[in-house]
Amino acid sequence: MKECRRADLALLEPMMHVEVHLSDATYIGNVVSSLNENRAVTVDVMEDGRSVSATVAMRNIVRYTMELRKAVKGHANLFTRLEGYRVLEDKAVLARVLKNLGITE
Repeated sequence: MKECRRADLALLEPMMHVEVHLSDATYIGNVVSSLNENRAVTVDVMEDGRSVSATVAMRNIVRYTMELRKAVKGHANLFTRLEGYRVLEDKAVLARVLKNLGITE
């Protein structure tokens, strides 16, 4: 496994495109705040003030449905799709993954 370290390999994480559609625009601030708390990379609020799109790492979005439901009291629909992959740069997460795989320094 030391060869993995020497090869300078990169661990990729899935990035999700997230769209939130609200039935009540008064909750838009709650949605933007919750996406930012989940480390959304880009957040775009549509002109109608009732839709938000963002890019979020899958590990940060796994439990987001429950969080969103609380933030908007059920006034939203959530749609996700795979957008692509990026290099995992969070050292703490990377260390945990490598430890779980039995790859240690």
